[in-house]
Amino acid sequence: MNTTAEVQYCPNCSAPLELDDNGNCHWCHVHVTLQITGASVAALDGLTPEQQASITNLDKHNELRLPEGSVYLPLPVFPLLSCLNAAAYDPAIQAFLSTPDRVDSIRALAEAVEAAGQRLQDAGVEEDDVIGRGEKIYSPEELWTFELLTDLLARLKSVEGIERDTRSMLIENVSGQDDMWQKRVRKGLKAAGDGPEQFRPLRAAIPRRH
Repeated sequence: MNTTAEVQYCPNCSAPLELDDNGNCHWCHVHVTLQITGASVAALDGLTPEQQASITNLDKHNELRLPEGSVYLPLPVFPLLSCLNAAAYDPAIQAFLSTPDRVDSIRALAEAVEAAGQRLQDAGVEEDDVIGRGEKIYSPEELWTFELLTDLLARLKSVEGIERDTRSMLIENVSGQDDMWQKRVRKGLKAAGDGPEQFRPLRAAIPRRH
C-alpha cells in the first residue's frame, strides 16, 4: 500500500519536516508518526494493530483542531502552542481533552495565544525585544492567557496514563516558561484582573501551579 506524509511540518516544533532513519524530526528529534492517506477500511485491515492504532491516534489528534503554532511566532507563543499540540498526540491527553465543552474552550484559548503572537509578528517586533521586555510589549490580557495555557500544560502532566516522554516534555516546557516569565509578568497579571470573560470558566477549572 502506498503511503503519503500529509504532515509537511513537524507537529512538535513546526519546522519543515525532515526525518532521520529512525523517523525522528531532524530539528527537535521527536518521533513523528506519518498519516496514511487514502486508506480504505479494507486496506486498514491489512495493517498491524500497531499501525492501525497509530493512524487512529493521529486522526483523533487532528479532530481536536488545536493551533500548531508557527515556528516564526515569538516567545512564549511558539513553545506553548507547540507543546500543547505535541502533547495532544498522546492518547491519554486526547481522552482528557475530547469532551466538547473542554476542547472548545481550550481551542479558543490556544487561538487567543496564537493571535497575541501574530500581533507582535505583524508589527515586526524583534525577538530580542520580546525576550528583553516582552512583559511590557504584550497586553495584560495576553499575559493572562499565557499564564492560563501554562497552567493547563502543568495540569496535563498529571493526566493518568500519559506516556513518560509526554510528561517530560510538559514538565520541561512549564519549567522553561517559569524561568523566563513568571517573576516578570506579575504586574501584568495583576492588571489583567480576572482575565477575559470567555475564559473564566476554564480558569476556574484549571488549578494554578503556584
